[in-house]
Amino acid sequence: MIKSFNDIAIGLVGPGLIGLRHLDILLEAKQIAVSGIVSPNRNNKVVKSSKIPQFRSVKALIDTTRLDGVIIASPTQVHFE
Repeated sequence: MIKSFNDIAIGLVGPGLIGLRHLDILLEAKQIAVSGIVSPNRNNKVVKSSKIPQFRSVKALIDTTRLDGVIIASPTQVHFE
């Protein structure tokens, strides 16, 4: 969630094992805001408890949030999707 307009807005694609490590680091960083998380799995307990907006597609994330960058942490074989 964006804390102030000066925050760097980051989206996260793929909150799996590696993605959740990225998420932990992002949440601890000053001046970084996680704008949203893209995951096909709506039952990810960590993501649900974070109160960060969830999206089912990268397009939905891009269309509805402010982003300065995106971390793609999905499995390598689905990066092109």
